[in-house]
Amino acid sequence: MRCLLFLTVFTATLYACNRATKQKSRFANISKSDTTCLKEVKKAKTDVQMGKLTFCHFAGSLLYEPLRSVDEMDSLLGNYGIGYAEEMTSDVIFEGQTQGCYCDFMKEQIDNKFGNNFIDSLLNVSDSLYVQNNINDTFYYASCDTRPNYPNDTDMHPDEYSTVFQSDLDKRINYPTDYVKRPNYDSSAFVDVHLYVDKQGNAVITGYRFLFDIKTNHEHEKYFEQQIEKAMRKTGWTPATIRSQKVNSDMVMRLGFD
Repeated sequence: MRCLLFLTVFTATLYACNRATKQKSRFANISKSDTTCLKEVKKAKTDVQMGKLTFCHFAGSLLYEPLRSVDEMDSLLGNYGIGYAEEMTSDVIFEGQTQGCYCDFMKEQIDNKFGNNFIDSLLNVSDSLYVQNNINDTFYYASCDTRPNYPNDTDMHPDEYSTVFQSDLDKRINYPTDYVKRPNYDSSAFVDVHLYVDKQGNAVITGYRFLFDIKTNHEHEKYFEQQIEKAMRKTGWTPATIRSQKVNSDMVMRLGFD
């Protein structure tokens, strides 16, 4: 509670020191043909007149990217009478029609009232609170700032593949005589290995999902699971991090077969 109070006072200080000078609104001259934007701005102006301000987090369109500190951000915004909303945009673009005008207009109003750095300051504080409130939880690996990495693998690219892990498996595996190797690279033969990696860099396998285009190869799943379990290094992983703190996380790594 003391930490929350300090952070709230901190953001209030930032807001007080960074009051913005009102500038001409970019919504002052919307094209009459842009009915999508006009309708959204009209609604936003009505809400503002009623004392309602809303901060929108744009969560993408086809790819959904929610704000990980949504609960903390919503709580902090509430201290200033600001609501929180999640905005999704459409992949279908109509010429001359602008999406997101309600949220953009609201952001402009918040900047005018509290300062241009106010929202960024709250986002930073809410993210710090998110880590503090969930430090012992298991984080979804794609939501971490850095993902877990296999021992001795220096490739920090954010994907689900490790050349070192693949090599460890390739060195051990002996394919059963009735295993049918894929005829070309367009044919799928892989497994997604689900893992739990703790803050100390210890990993355990929590599940498997195999995909073989040659259906008879599914008969060998148990054999492959045994070989993966024996080949995988259980210690020495680089843990995931959020805001430079090591955290527990889940992880999915993909291994390919011949």
